[in-house]
Amino acid sequence: MKEKQILAIDVSKRSLDICVRPAGTTFKISNDLSGFKSIDSCD
Repeated sequence: MKEKQILAIDVSKRSLDICVRPAGTTFKISNDLSGFKSIDSCD
């Protein structure tokens, strides 16, 4: 059975702060098209 993951996103006008649990991975992207496209390259 795979472990469940929770994705938390703090949204502001300029950026998105993202946290993945339980891994504890965090990152920040711009709240625009280029930031959304950058999610594709996150592993």
